[in-house]
Amino acid sequence: AADFEFEETPDQAQAIDASVQLLDDLAASAAETAQEAQRADALCQAALTHSEAGQALSSQLMSQIEDIQGTTGKITEALELIESIARQTTLLSINASVEAARSGGPETSNEGFKVVAQEVRALAQRSSDAAKEIRERTKSVHTSVTRGVDLVGQAADALREINGAMAESSGTVSRLALTGGEQMTRAAAIQTQVRSIS
Repeated sequence: AADFEFEETPDQAQAIDASVQLLDDLAASAAETAQEAQRADALCQAALTHSEAGQALSSQLMSQIEDIQGTTGKITEALELIESIARQTTLLSINASVEAARSGGPETSNEGFKVVAQEVRALAQRSSDAAKEIRERTKSVHTSVTRGVDLVGQAADALREINGAMAESSGTVSRLALTGGEQMTRAAAIQTQVRSIS
């Protein structure tokens, strides 16, 4: 076997030195890219965590609004009962007036019946008017709550889409960080081998 001696020329030495410098630059760039990818991955994970927390809050908000919606429905039912009682009271006061007129008897007792019946009728009318006003306000609240439920539902849907996109982005950035780390390790290994040649 023949022994070969390798004589390095000045041009080859310059080329090796230039290659080592390029590998140093490549290794530094790969390390910086890997660090930035890890930082981006951490930011994506934090954003995903915040997005998931927002989605959980929107679910709680939806539940609360639905409870309010149920309560306004119960208030409406109670108002219907009050209006029914007011109508019945009005009918009773009319019947009392009619009975007072039929009964005859002393004028003062009839007059007293009439006054009481009129006051009961006026009270029933005020109760009915108040119940109607409360019903209108309750309808307005119910409409607003229903609209709120719709908006919260839309917001929850948007947050679910954001969560999906954030999870996908986070996975991509994680893979980039892993790839960047592998590239940094390979570049360092090549750099070490080339340095050993020079």
